[in-house]
Amino acid sequence: MADSTVTIPAPQAPTPLRGSRLQHVVESQQFTVPLLMELFERTRGMERIVARGGSLDYQNRILATLFYAPSTRTRFCFEASMHRLGGRVLSTEHAHVFSSEMEGEQVEDSIRILGVIAMSS
Repeated sequence: MADSTVTIPAPQAPTPLRGSRLQHVVESQQFTVPLLMELFERTRGMERIVARGGSLDYQNRILATLFYAPSTRTRFCFEASMHRLGGRVLSTEHAHVFSSEMEGEQVEDSIRILGVIAMSS
């Protein structure tokens, strides 16, 4: 009888997406078909990690989210996923009320500043 044991490779540290400098998602037009295919491939890998009971691969990572409109299911999915991967979350559902954009700041500037805050936390 053949051995049917499946070996799941040890998780590796996250690497930048191949050929992409994508760090922040501001609009859907940022995604190309090859980038989406790579994201789907990484998603399958993360699903295997969750099936094993999670990971601590992202324990030193922080996911920062800005929701300009309430989106409970999406927010909870993002947060639950990050927690399962060992990371932490900074989030707001009321970015439209508390954002510096009300004072004329561009959304890209807000994202860059929040990225620095998340990296230094």
